[in-house]
Amino acid sequence: QQSRDMEREKAIWAELEALSPGSVADFKAATEAMDAQDYDKAVTLFRAVHERAPDSDAVLRRLGGSLVATGETESGFAFMEQALAIRRSPENLISLAQSLAYPGVGKEGTKAQKSRAYELTKEANRSPQSFKDPDYLVMQAQLALDLDKIDDFRHVTEQLVAKHPQLMATHYFNAILA
Repeated sequence: QQSRDMEREKAIWAELEALSPGSVADFKAATEAMDAQDYDKAVTLFRAVHERAPDSDAVLRRLGGSLVATGETESGFAFMEQALAIRRSPENLISLAQSLAYPGVGKEGTKAQKSRAYELTKEANRSPQSFKDPDYLVMQAQLALDLDKIDDFRHVTEQLVAKHPQLMATHYFNAILA
């Protein structure tokens, strides 16, 4: 688990505080539980925040992701779709893509789910924010490889080599490309 972008977190907290004063502490606790992979606790806490702030895309996204991690994939996907309907942000796009393509440890989505995840990832990668986070390109490269989209795999791998040469994933994909 990478550390969270605290600037982004503070913006989420401010938005949540405006929607539901007093919900930020539970949201922070839920996020900590999610980051510690205590998904049952995260679901409980995110549900409590969701009841008070049903239109928060961050709450919907994290609740959905936590549900997917507990094996409640359909319910989780539904919450993540709601988050995406509220805000078509790179975070919402990539989170839904990740959950569709790889819904759990050792699990993979169907070809249709991966195809949708691939399109969501490509959309997320068009945002300026994606340039800061190499995970967006890594996800696109992995899905391009999974879906036999070799030209896109080559293009994305070249971007990883140019922008993020130090990453293990860059070396891995570049080796496959070679």
